[in-house]
Amino acid sequence: MENSKITNKYFRYVFESELIQRHLTIVSRGVAIKNVPSVKELKEIKFPVSKFSVIDKVEETVNQSLIKAEKLRKSILKSAFEGKLVQSEHL
Repeated sequence: MENSKITNKYFRYVFESELIQRHLTIVSRGVAIKNVPSVKELKEIKFPVSKFSVIDKVEETVNQSLIKAEKLRKSILKSAFEGKLVQSEHL
């Protein structure tokens, strides 16, 4: 797992989620502190990050499309102000 893919906010959100908390309750043995899982058990928790790589790619594609759309809009406005979008009556 790439550490750079998980922000502190996301880690906290997942770690505090009901699913993870239920898992921790099940695996907790309370050796050092009652009902607190061991470091080994904490390290074995699988965080769902695979979908975020897809979301990142979609976000990048959307941002690139927005940049292209803005350039196209400027090009169309330029052509309109130069009179190049006026339809000729002699077709």
